[in-house]
Amino acid sequence: MAMQVGKKFSWVIKDFPSLQCKICHSAPVLIGDCKWFLHAYPKGNKVDYLSLYLEVADSESLPSGWRKYVKFRLSIVKQNLKSDTELQETHCWFDEEARCWGFQSMIPLTKLHDEKEGFLVDGDLVIVAEVDVLEVIGNLDESEESEESCRPVKKSKHGGGEESIDSLKEAHLGKETMDVNGFHVLVSQGESVKRIFEMHPDIAVEFRAKNQHLRNACMSFLLSLTETLCVSLQELSNEDLVEADVALTYVRDAGFKVNWLEKKLETVKEKKEKEKCSLIRLEEMKDSLLKLKQKCSDLEALVEKEEAELSAIRTPSSFDDVQSVRLIFERHPETAVEFRAKNQHLRTRYINFLLSLIETLYQPLQELSSEDLVEADIALTYLKDVGFKVDWLENNLDLLKARKEKERACEARVQEMEVQLHDLKHKFEIEKAELSAARAPLSFDDFV
Repeated sequence: MAMQVGKKFSWVIKDFPSLQCKICHSAPVLIGDCKWFLHAYPKGNKVDYLSLYLEVADSESLPSGWRKYVKFRLSIVKQNLKSDTELQETHCWFDEEARCWGFQSMIPLTKLHDEKEGFLVDGDLVIVAEVDVLEVIGNLDESEESEESCRPVKKSKHGGGEESIDSLKEAHLGKETMDVNGFHVLVSQGESVKRIFEMHPDIAVEFRAKNQHLRNACMSFLLSLTETLCVSLQELSNEDLVEADVALTYVRDAGFKVNWLEKKLETVKEKKEKEKCSLIRLEEMKDSLLKLKQKCSDLEALVEKEEAELSAIRTPSSFDDVQSVRLIFERHPETAVEFRAKNQHLRTRYINFLLSLIETLYQPLQELSSEDLVEADIALTYLKDVGFKVDWLENNLDLLKARKEKERACEARVQEMEVQLHDLKHKFEIEKAELSAARAPLSFDDFV
């Protein structure tokens, strides 16, 4: 399935891990005056990488001797959006001899199939291609230079007489040029130079060089500087930024007005510094996380233990403790030996009061409040004052108070552990997101 928007089109390969074919193809899309399609090697083209290529679909319908200079970008989309998309780009000539170009080593298969990387979601792989067919103006006689950034695939015969797309040949870049505001630049650079002059029309108003070779060299130098700053942040070293500072001074001294580029360079420096700080913090957090994972494991075990203890603590006393007055006197025959009341109504009321106190303490611990325990203390004092010997009940009340205090401590520890785990995971995710944002590469258009 292929979906197209302008010069971009996407290709969704369904159930990618289950593919058994050697090569699979996208549907063709019309860009410029011809159709293009992608083909991929799901198991790699003689390498342990996904191999991905762009090819002219209707080359037979093109006129004899056709040639197209194309800048294209192929991306493997990370669908979880937590980190950067895998991307490669290049520019090269397509013609009758080289209708297919691309990348033999697009992305390691192990990385592609790693669930944590996020390239495959429900088995689907998303590939995005951006194809820019550049205009050709002028033609010099110089020989074409080889370009190693992309490689064409050509068909060749093998033992069984079957054709297979599996051999690579070197690219050749012609020296066709075009004039942009008095600068003679390669066609491959034309669109970039045009965009620079569109966004910054005063860039060369103070440029002093008249010699065309020097003018071209200075413009190429400016483009190289801009393209250097467009690489992904993790590929950009501190030495690259120092050299970029030197290069910026050079193009400024030559007469280019590049305040805009200076600001962009400062932005890249800030992002690089932020990346450095994020990496340090992330490494520290990874070390802490390894330790905390062990601690979390211990904490989880402790939580389970605390919850088990809490459950045990909250288990109400058995009914045998309060079954009847007879059971009380069987277990504690001296309970009423000093009881002074003779009136039968009072005696009955006091014994019922004793039973009510015991039944109050019999309820589940989580239903027993601190106020209940205070009132139980008062009731116990009252019973002792009327002559009941209830030392045994006083001991049980003290034990109940201790269990209630332990319940409160267990709940506090469990809550504290849950907060620690939540805060740590949240902090780690924030740091990863900040690092990913700091590393996000800037496009050429961002710089101009």
